[in-house]
Amino acid sequence: MKRKFRKEVCVYCNDAPAESSDHVVGRKFFLEDRRGDLPQVPACERCNNQKSQLENYLMIVLGFGAKHRDATVNLQTQVIHRLENKANAKLLRKLQKGYENSGGTSIPFEHKPLEELCAMIAKALAWQHFAVRLGKGYSSIASVFMNDGERFFAQLLSRGKTHVSGDFGEGTFKYEGAQAAEYTELTLWRFEITAAWISAAIRRCTARLRW
Repeated sequence: MKRKFRKEVCVYCNDAPAESSDHVVGRKFFLEDRRGDLPQVPACERCNNQKSQLENYLMIVLGFGAKHRDATVNLQTQVIHRLENKANAKLLRKLQKGYENSGGTSIPFEHKPLEELCAMIAKALAWQHFAVRLGKGYSSIASVFMNDGERFFAQLLSRGKTHVSGDFGEGTFKYEGAQAAEYTELTLWRFEITAAWISAAIRRCTARLRW
């Protein structure tokens, strides 16, 4: 664990003591020469393991549809290497079956792991940029929007009081974030993972908030 995270609380559950340093975005999403200076946050073992499981699935399936500058190299090296791992044999069979059933045009993709991972990343970035922790009564949710929905979310994002942005791995992971003026816990995020946009919001569940 990073020394500065000792005696910290996990940013994901905001309950258990941090037992490790977790990269906001898993290092293995990136080629080795693009992993330097990736931000880290304090995490407990349970949340770290949960996030790693989500990342393991997405590091494979997102690689097939990636469009960023390292997409081809990542697919031919890291993605193929992971699929050769016996631990991913079941996933490989599922992808092969789905590919065959589609007539060789697509592979099956589960949106829930992506949304769950982005909700966790939103918590990490809110802590990193705005020093925000989510206590009881608050939640982090993420959704994949299409066309009109994505444009509407972009409009909401532009109304925030404070804005931040970042780019990890030269396009592998990009993000935009905004914080509301009245409620510091209310933040909105838009992520681009391997050139696909995902939107996330951290909000309070028990009240109607004005953005």
